[in-house]
Amino acid sequence: MEKNKKKIEKYMKLPYTIELIPEEDGTYFVKVKELPGCMSYGDTAEEAIKMIREAMIGWLESAIERGLEIPLPDTTKGYSGKFIVRVPKYLHKKLVEQAKSEGVSLNQFVVSLLSERLTAKILKNRIDKLESKIEATQKNKASDANITKERRKYKIV
Repeated sequence: MEKNKKKIEKYMKLPYTIELIPEEDGTYFVKVKELPGCMSYGDTAEEAIKMIREAMIGWLESAIERGLEIPLPDTTKGYSGKFIVRVPKYLHKKLVEQAKSEGVSLNQFVVSLLSERLTAKILKNRIDKLESKIEATQKNKASDANITKERRKYKIV
């Protein structure tokens, strides 16, 4: 057991990704991205963070006892910052020309294009999720209004 406790302490010191998600009712859902099924909630953000730390300990205890491989945090995975992309010659030429016209290196230009596109994609996903929540809320309100009308019609309190 002491050996497991030391392992848990080691893992708890690693920078796991904790995702804190506010709910419509004012509570908070929280999960650890790298530990499947490790989730909790709290009435406040602080409580949710405290609860996820406890859930992580339980998750790690269970995984160690069962001999499962424990995923490492995403930040501990090595990324060199380099990758090779093959593009058609005409696109390479256009990219070089545009980078020159903006007074930056080809690398800087491509990084800025990728960053802009990725940011736009992330924002679009967030907007889509918000629109879905708004739509669901509007449907719920319409449904509530219909129920209220039916109750009035039949004089149900």
